[in-house]
Amino acid sequence: MSLFLASAIGLAVLAAQAQTAPSRHPFRSAVDVVRVDVSAIDGSGKPITDLTAADFDLRVDGLARTIVTAQFVAVPSAATAAPAAPRPTYYSTNADAVGGRLIMVVIDRSSIVAGRGKAAIQAASRFVQQLNRADRVALATIPHGPQVPFTADHALVERKIQEIDGTALASFGIRNLGITDALAFDRKDDLEMQNIVERECGNATSGVGGRGGGQSDVLICMNEVRSEALATAQDARERARNSIRGLKTLVDSLPPSETPTMMVLISEGLVVDRELSQLNWLDARAAASHVTIYSLHLDPSTTDASQARPMARPSRDRVIREEGLQQLAQATRGDVFRIISNSDFAFQRLALELSGYYLLGFEPSPGDRNGRRHDIAVAVRRLAAAGTGY
Repeated sequence: MSLFLASAIGLAVLAAQAQTAPSRHPFRSAVDVVRVDVSAIDGSGKPITDLTAADFDLRVDGLARTIVTAQFVAVPSAATAAPAAPRPTYYSTNADAVGGRLIMVVIDRSSIVAGRGKAAIQAASRFVQQLNRADRVALATIPHGPQVPFTADHALVERKIQEIDGTALASFGIRNLGITDALAFDRKDDLEMQNIVERECGNATSGVGGRGGGQSDVLICMNEVRSEALATAQDARERARNSIRGLKTLVDSLPPSETPTMMVLISEGLVVDRELSQLNWLDARAAASHVTIYSLHLDPSTTDASQARPMARPSRDRVIREEGLQQLAQATRGDVFRIISNSDFAFQRLALELSGYYLLGFEPSPGDRNGRRHDIAVAVRRLAAAGTGY
């Protein structure tokens, strides 16, 4: 009996305490982390694999942010990846597609002289063959648009690439006028035009050089040079405008995504010259679609059979043709690879750079999530990672 009373009193006390004790709400804490992917490579293009969060310096609009995670993600090629386990033939699965990348091969047909880019296009097909089977690959040409949408059927893309050829004209005449010469006439640079005319036609008073047939022949030659130069400049500018329009259409067709998209652009050049404003749209759209552009510049040999004579200033011509491709790469944190003779070497270097990357997680400040565009810069403190970029 007493035991029962004691128990009852104890229960009553506990009940009273439960009624008078203030209610407690659980407190949950969380850290808002933003993820960015970063390429960290050495001088040979090989990814650096042993970096930690402390090795990175990340800034948003110039202000440092705390990096809380740094994960290296290795992407093996088809040759080095472990073979997939055999599966029954009566069903399909995407179980092996985890972690795959989006890779779009874009061929700028209007910049490539017919027949001249065939070796590079064949090398692009072999590049697709070596990609990780989890990658989805697309093929497009500019300015005419997609050929194959993103697919896991790499063999289809390999076949379709080999059917593509360039459409550009080799030249507009018999003179060895490069794009440097052509732009001098387009800009009406009197001194440069005089030097070019004398190089091609000789001196009108002496009749020396060029046709060597006197003043009349020299004047005819001068008109031919001017006409050919202006046609070359106009063609280069128009092809660049068409290529940029086609590229913008492709980038705009990509939805905002957290999955990185690598665009591999094969081109003989993009002559933007004084029209860099044509690319003002690229930064924001590439950031929204998570696109990185890798430009593969086909550099025609100075002894190319399609040219009547070697270009007079091939080094300067190369810089002008490559300027637009450099702008594409810089705006999207990509790179430019020059192809002179060994097409496979450039694609092998590209594949090496794409074989691994870091996922960084950083803590944003309250003002970072205001719906506006912010510049993110990442550097590596370790000196050995001099090739690091974001």
